[in-house]
Formats: sequence, C-alpha cells, structure tokens
Amino acid sequence: MHYYIITGASRGLGEAIAKKLLGENKVVYCLSRTPCHHLIAFSEAQGYALEYIPCDLSSVAGANNALLGLLNTIPVQQIESITLINNAATIEPIRAIQECDADAIASTFNINLVSPVAYTSTFIRTFQGLKAAKKIVNISSTGSQRAYAGLSCYIASKAGLSQFTRVIQEEQRNEKFP
Repeated sequence: MHYYIITGASRGLGEAIAKKLLGENKVVYCLSRTPCHHLIAFSEAQGYALEYIPCDLSSVAGANNALLGLLNTIPVQQIESITLINNAATIEPIRAIQECDADAIASTFNINLVSPVAYTSTFIRTFQGLKAAKKIVNISSTGSQRAYAGLSCYIASKAGLSQFTRVIQEEQRNEKFP
C-alpha cells in the first residue's frame, strides 16, 4: 500500500495534489483546518481511500500530536511507500514588518516553517528503520530566493524551509534506510 500525508489539502495546490494521488492501492491523509467536501465526495464516488484529519499548523504541538496520532494508525507491515508532503502555507501578514504584530509573525513561521520541521523530524524518527520507500516533499516558493516588499514573514519562512530541506537531504544521505 502507498501512503500519502498532505498538509493544507483543503484547497489550491494541496487539493490538486491530493486529487492526483488518489487511486487504487493508495491511502491519502489530508491534515488541514477544514476538509474539502467535493474532494471527499469524489474519493467516495471512486472508492478511493481519503481521510481528513483536522489540524491547525499554527499550533505546533497540537499539529505534531495530530501527525503522531495518524502515524500510529498506519500498519507498518503494509507500507510499500510513504510520502509526507508539507504543503500548507500562509502568505499573511502582507505588510511591512513594522506593521506586523508578534502573534501574526509567529503564526506565519509556525505554519510555513516550524510545523513542517517538526513534521519532518517526527516522520523520520517514526520510519527511520523502515525499508520501504520514504519521501518528504517540502513545498517552498520562488519568494524564498527573491525579495518582495510586504512579504518578509512569508519569504523568510519559505527560505528557511528551502535551506532546511537541503540540510535534511545531507543528513539522510548516509542513512541505512534514508
């Protein structure tokens, strides 16, 4: 069985990725604040396995507990491959940094960077001894390499995610089951 875990799959790119991954011998888990009802209806009509798990990535501990709960339900002996797709993101706040309050800044970094880092850590720790194919896909942005006024939090968090992904690639290079 092929398992896919996608954050932010209630609309946009995450919804499109989830729909593309649905199929026979696959289970797609979507972690998001809200479910995508037409994607659920589509998967049910086709007989595909899709499950939405309510999750707010701005609350890192709560989000990580939701992931741990999910990972503990997956029968390890059935895993042919497992993929974590860190897609969820927020572009807010869209204004100059001096106009951003601390809560908005923290929320952006939690959603765009801290939760994906925590998810990656949990995923690797959980499956480090698993011989099956494992992948982590971190969705970044062209903004991670360019500067746009009013998007300091978004760009900094996405740049951090891009560099984090490079570091994880290096860390996993010599692992027995990367």
